[in-house]
Amino acid sequence: QEQLYSFNVCLGFLCVEKRFSDAESMKPLFFLIDEDLHDEGGVFLGISGTGSPVVLNLWKKPNQNFVIIGSTGSGKSMAAKIFVKRTKEMDESIPVVGIDPESEYTRAFSKLQVEAVEIKDGEPLGLDPLRLMRDGALGIGQVSDIIAEAYSIPEKLQGTLRKELFLASDLVESIIDFSSVVRDKELSKYLQGASVPPDSYVFQGSPFFLERSVIFGLRNVRSKRLKILISALISSYSINKLLAKAKKSIFFVDEAWLFMETPNIVSLFENLARRGRKHGVAFLYITQRSEDLAKNPSGRDIMEQSSSVFLMRQEPQGREAVKGIYRLSESEADFLVNAPIGSGILKSWGKKVTMRIIPTEDELEAFSTNVR
Repeated sequence: QEQLYSFNVCLGFLCVEKRFSDAESMKPLFFLIDEDLHDEGGVFLGISGTGSPVVLNLWKKPNQNFVIIGSTGSGKSMAAKIFVKRTKEMDESIPVVGIDPESEYTRAFSKLQVEAVEIKDGEPLGLDPLRLMRDGALGIGQVSDIIAEAYSIPEKLQGTLRKELFLASDLVESIIDFSSVVRDKELSKYLQGASVPPDSYVFQGSPFFLERSVIFGLRNVRSKRLKILISALISSYSINKLLAKAKKSIFFVDEAWLFMETPNIVSLFENLARRGRKHGVAFLYITQRSEDLAKNPSGRDIMEQSSSVFLMRQEPQGREAVKGIYRLSESEADFLVNAPIGSGILKSWGKKVTMRIIPTEDELEAFSTNVR
């Protein structure tokens, strides 16, 4: 990454050359001037408002959670791709697992020895929640929450669901079997969809054999409900089977706003992030709707408890959410509403810098969905 430090970079009408040595003359133009971020052993992401290189190492933080929030077209996916790519280049042994609802990353990472798995409707996936529970990937409460969310089980029946799962978990092999032996007639009606396509394909078959980095693309899954169900099960399975066995790893969820209407699934992600900390799992949560995330208690926990967050351009309705949660000043919040593409405020464990992501020409060509 050393060559990145000698880029000629322009910020608006200012150009910073070589080692960004002319930081002193830039100070009056930036409201964050007293902080630099240069973590030992980290990845170079871009330059700060003072013209210094920004180097981030999530594994030097109290937790490895990294939230990237920005409106459509702000450059958030580019920022995430650059972080993952450069981390992987520094240490090829770090496994990466990604949930990619729009299949953006599966195309971009083909040269990084990251397997791309495009999930399609009607394909057996072997992601049965009862089997995952027996393997230790899910607790019975999480299985109950996922089922309740997937099949719109009303709150009055969720206690019954947990009880039936507890009684039947050692007697049945799969969720399909479970749906056929549920004793509560009202609950049984809600679970009928589990035993027929397209849901039955999710549960049938053998799960993926995870031995290296993989990104799961879900663009070809047409049902939003099914996309959310598959994402939740893949996340639990991947962290248990692959990431928990590595000293360092990366797990990311893109387009995370898709899950905001399913609070139990957001809670699952929050739980996975907490579990992953002791295994060195860097959890990246990439979303565009900060106001929706802040309304969900588990989503708010993800925002508040992440040691690192990159706030990019915000919609006006998201301004107050990030301003309150991250204790931004009025000028900082105003800056985010009009932030240039690729720019924003990076907060990382007590430090706060303005930053512009600096892609190489190759990265810009490979990662951009809207090349300048």
